Amino acid sequence: MKFLANFAKSFAFMLLCLLVFQQFSSEIEASSKVDYSQDVIYQIVTDRFYDGDPTNNPTGELYSQMPVICINI
Repeated sequence: MKFLANFAKSFAFMLLCLLVFQQFSSEIEASSKVDYSQDVIYQIVTDRFYDGDPTNNPTGELYSQMPVICINI
């Protein structure tokens, strides 16, 4: 019985927090005046490049020793 009472109190508190958060979040308007729809965005994924200098590779327990196959197209 005590478990249900504690659960009900916790649930009521969470519900109250959600309602308060919803009230504040509905009053905040997040908008951006910058239009990125026509911009070009470059992404560089450095872990996909050829390993030019194996001496600077990490070592230790967390480092994977699996061979990486690089194919030049």
